[in-house]
Amino acid sequence: MTGTIHEQPNGENDEALALLSTGRVRMAFLHVDTDKEWVCAICLDEHTTSGIFTLACLHSFHWDCLHRSMVHTSASNKCPLCRQVVSTPIMDILVSSTSSTHDDWEDEDRWLAGWNFACTPMSFGTMRIIMTSYLCAYALFLVWILGPTVILTLSITAIVLTCAVTAVLMSSMVVTNVWRLLPWPSSHNVATEIETA
Repeated sequence: MTGTIHEQPNGENDEALALLSTGRVRMAFLHVDTDKEWVCAICLDEHTTSGIFTLACLHSFHWDCLHRSMVHTSASNKCPLCRQVVSTPIMDILVSSTSSTHDDWEDEDRWLAGWNFACTPMSFGTMRIIMTSYLCAYALFLVWILGPTVILTLSITAIVLTCAVTAVLMSSMVVTNVWRLLPWPSSHNVATEIETA
């Protein structure tokens, strides 16, 4: 996927189109020539309130039309007009962000609860907790890989300390009212109140 078309000074379209056609550039900001007629190939309307999005194949669509097309078709990684594969990380986000369901969040909450980590109701705080739990799992994995001598040398306290230090390093903001993870959509109960700097 390339990018939303924004108004740019005349003369930049040729360069942007040339770069796009080589496949080396994924984003292009093209000049919209209001003197020429442009019609979305999906809805056949020229007016837009959502902006125009141009794919790597250089076909342009209303953002809303493209979004609906990507979400509601089985060929979600292809141009709706020429069927050229246009799968990129941006396309994956576009499709997956709308196909994520309540069940996905519930499964994620259960996974996190298995690690006995508390989470704030904010998604950014949750992301930090997820990364912290991965690092703690990595520390436990290293102990397992390094063998019995390391396990005898490192006590459970050292592992817990490693996880706590990792959590403090991952957190750059003050966290208050840490909530326990409960199955969604139950309300979260205050478990404890901590502050980390």
